[in-house]
Amino acid sequence: MTTHSKGFNLSLWALKHPALTRYLLVVLLVLGFNAYFLLGQDEDPPFTFRAMVVRTYWPGATAQQVAEQVTDKLERTLQEV
Repeated sequence: MTTHSKGFNLSLWALKHPALTRYLLVVLLVLGFNAYFLLGQDEDPPFTFRAMVVRTYWPGATAQQVAEQVTDKLERTLQEV
């Protein structure tokens, strides 16, 4: 295996400079923890949660008739609100 390689070999550099590598690792860890704890956190973040339950009754009609003629139309109208 030749020691002459093209370009910068980060792994080889890290192995040749173990103290500096450990120092950089600790600095990156400290900066990472610091950045994590400085992140803004909302206890109750703002978002809109919309849900509805539509229950329709039509005595004597089939389930499909109620769905097509009443429930679907009612749901579309309520979604606009």
